[in-house]
Amino acid sequence: MAAMALVFVGLMFVGGDVSGGSLTGNTILPSGFFAVKEMRNEEGALTGVAFYGGGNGHGVGMSQYGAKKLAEMGKTPEEILELLLGDMGLRILDRLPASFSCNCDRQRVEKALISIGREELEKIIEEDGKANLHCHFCAKEYDFTKSDLLCLLEEAK
Repeated sequence: MAAMALVFVGLMFVGGDVSGGSLTGNTILPSGFFAVKEMRNEEGALTGVAFYGGGNGHGVGMSQYGAKKLAEMGKTPEEILELLLGDMGLRILDRLPASFSCNCDRQRVEKALISIGREELEKIIEEDGKANLHCHFCAKEYDFTKSDLLCLLEEAK
């Protein structure tokens, strides 16, 4: 793939060239709310990609992806907050240890499966005979056999 321009309109300029699918430069966007438009020359060859954004990171200028990227770049939570708050000033009143916990469990996942309705459950049973659901927060896997799905189908009445 030939190098091409990468332009951000209404957002921060992010990089220069795209080559082989990799971006160069700063890749932090203020929001995941954006549209992509191909840039083509008169012959129709792709010459670049423009990203048009309307988002502002939940109205404060930074999305969770931007904060995550800054943390991966070595920024401390205090530095990220200073960037986020700008000239509003940051005054830290207390510090608590951070922890992560997910409240998913099999019963909640079963309710989610029931909520898709009888028709979709029947389709899963017929086509796959099983289901595997993955929690995107904690990465826990939930496997459902055909027998499990048939029980849920009964509850979905």
